Amino acid sequence: SYTPEMVCEGFLQQLWGQLKQQNIHPTQAIFTVPVEAFERYLDWFRDLAPKLGLESLQIIDESTAAALGYTIQRPGSLVLVIDFGGGTLDISLVRTSPTEGRNSTLKAEVIAKSGAIVGGEDVDQWIMEHYLRSQGIGLEGINNTAKQALLNIAENVKTSLSTKETAKESWYDDETFTSYEISLNRDELEGILEERQFQEQLRGCLDEVLTFALSRGIDKPQLERVLLTGGTSMMPAVRQLVVSYFGKAKVAYHKPFEAVCHGALCLCLLYT
Repeated sequence: SYTPEMVCEGFLQQLWGQLKQQNIHPTQAIFTVPVEAFERYLDWFRDLAPKLGLESLQIIDESTAAALGYTIQRPGSLVLVIDFGGGTLDISLVRTSPTEGRNSTLKAEVIAKSGAIVGGEDVDQWIMEHYLRSQGIGLEGINNTAKQALLNIAENVKTSLSTKETAKESWYDDETFTSYEISLNRDELEGILEERQFQEQLRGCLDEVLTFALSRGIDKPQLERVLLTGGTSMMPAVRQLVVSYFGKAKVAYHKPFEAVCHGALCLCLLYT
């Protein structure tokens, strides 16, 4: 019987052991955590320091890390962070706080927050189902191996459409001697997203955050930046919608994967 804490601690200690095997001996550790993480969760991280042989470690929430990663370091900045990953959409309007002592937890003031259980994995599923319908095949007509393979090539098609107008991926089933090929262009993908009310869910979450912010006396012109993180934020449909809401000058999306990591590393620079 294993608790979640035991599993996470074992995982981190294995990583730490692998670093030492490579003759890498960190003297400092920074962990990123969700916005408004529970104090008990934060305490668990702090208690890890002696177990990893560290005098101390730092904790930073992911919205603040994303802001720092996009080089926003002025205390009091109003930043909207849109984290759109594989399974969830998380939107946080935060006000950046000044950094404190070396052993402190760096936090941002959360002004408004919204989210939805939708992400890149859902888009992969929709693309696969769209393809199967076009071939007159139901989900019950394919086995689990074929389903997983089709989800993989659907993801590849989706990813390619972030930079290309058209994309095509194929897979051959050795068991049934069946060939599958998914081919889409951006307009077709947007049609699938509209059919599944993907953009509507994003609009709804944005409206919810902005409405709550307005009730606190904050309107859109006061936002300094709008930052996109997570793989699903790379989709043109997502970027276009966000730009239409806030204007191109305010939206930054060039660091979808590394912004949080870079922001955490910025703490080292701020203290040296």
